[in-house]
Amino acid sequence: MIPFADFLYEFIINFEMGMETLLETFFLFWLCSAFFEKQNAKGKSNRGFWLVPLSYFISMIIFQLIPVEFSSFQARLWACLAAFLVMAVIWRGVIYQKVFLSVTFFSLSWQARSFVNYTHLVLFDAETKFFNQVSRGRYGMSWKWNMVHIGVYMLAGLCFNGMIFALLAKWIMGKFPWRNRNLSEKEKAFLLVPGLSGAASYFFIRWIINKYNMIEGKDIFGEYPYFGFMILCMNLLVILSTMVVLNLFADLEQKREEETKQAVLQHQLQEMQNHIKDMEQLYSGIQGMKHDIKNHITVVEELIARQQIGEAKDYLKSMNHVTESLDYVYKTGNPVTDVIIQGKYKRAVKNGIWFESTFNFPILSDIDVFDISIILNNALENALEAAKTTEEGYIKVSSVLRKQTFLIEIVNSFCSVLEFEQGTGLPVSTKAEAVQHGMGLKNIQKVAEKYCGALEVEVLNQEFILTVMMQGIGKGGDKIL
Repeated sequence: MIPFADFLYEFIINFEMGMETLLETFFLFWLCSAFFEKQNAKGKSNRGFWLVPLSYFISMIIFQLIPVEFSSFQARLWACLAAFLVMAVIWRGVIYQKVFLSVTFFSLSWQARSFVNYTHLVLFDAETKFFNQVSRGRYGMSWKWNMVHIGVYMLAGLCFNGMIFALLAKWIMGKFPWRNRNLSEKEKAFLLVPGLSGAASYFFIRWIINKYNMIEGKDIFGEYPYFGFMILCMNLLVILSTMVVLNLFADLEQKREEETKQAVLQHQLQEMQNHIKDMEQLYSGIQGMKHDIKNHITVVEELIARQQIGEAKDYLKSMNHVTESLDYVYKTGNPVTDVIIQGKYKRAVKNGIWFESTFNFPILSDIDVFDISIILNNALENALEAAKTTEEGYIKVSSVLRKQTFLIEIVNSFCSVLEFEQGTGLPVSTKAEAVQHGMGLKNIQKVAEKYCGALEVEVLNQEFILTVMMQGIGKGGDKIL
């Protein structure tokens, strides 16, 4: 019969292994919640992320219970592979995110556990020697006190391990390493290096320990006490390198986003300056026409007096052409939006794109014309770019004002496949110069949110449909009824 002390010791060891696996599962749960519990394009959360840590936990328990002996490296590797496959099935998207999450989790979970285990092993040995000296050797002879010491040591280690996992998870969740964009190959390698280094170090250390024990038949830590200290240093270096790399990448992303915002703002200012120039040219043309109108009237009167009716009609037609060039095809009710619509219309005609507008500026609301110009500029710019790629390109702009709600809808021909960001629900552009494209939509979304509204994007029957809803306030602060 197995002695009770051996049975209790085996129970404590198995309980510790199970609790460590549970802590790792919660660590993976936190990471998955940071990466995948985001709003998708239809506004629904990816709540199925809990299946990923569950698959890892079940795999680890199976490897611990089956009679076939697996090394800790093999068990963790297969469990992480199972979690990765579940991620690939549940979330069809950028595969790199799943690879990064699996590799980083594998590395950090091992480094944290290794750091805690070797630290507590040193403390446990020091405490055992101290208790033996104080009790004059009686502590080592008492299995009960040894079991209590081992149990307290185990609980303290689990608490310390859980605290490290919680801190790492919270830190990584705050340093989300990308902003829903396609990373370059160099950026992918840069982010993966710490995780791959940690996983490789795990494999080689376990391989060295096992080979030394098999060849020499001795405990490498007993023969070389500094070997444990080397492992501790390596654990810290891998953890710190992972944190440094993610922090550096997050800072670079923030700087890149700020530069993008500045570029978009500069582009908008340039657009406004162009509109001002167009309005100045229009005003100058009107002034010139006003200056010459008396002369034109005199010429027409002279031709009529000479009974040269045909020449008078031709002269009037030429005058009509001049006045048409000074007029706008679409009247919106506001000179700024007139200029924007006219400018986009001319570009559409130049590129062979059919253009139609029934947009009317909401005169009875307090919606700032500058905010309207941001929406029209960015939306129509994207529409022009998309319509260029279709055989029979077209753009339709319309607006509706109902009570306090103002709707802008822009429809254009579209022949591409649309993907949505998980975090924002906005379309992801696959163009090389997609930075300003994405920022333009985000600016539209910010304007809509400023007026307690929303931005909606839909692709239906090869049409890209963008709808912006804003809540207008009537003149004098009263809601429009």
